[in-house]
Amino acid sequence: MHREKLERNKRPIILSCYSTEQM
Repeated sequence: MHREKLERNKRPIILSCYSTEQM
């Protein structure tokens, strides 16, 4: 349960980091 929530939260965080680097 906790692992799935962390993996789901990690996905958006990684996308956000990528977007920030492109900017």
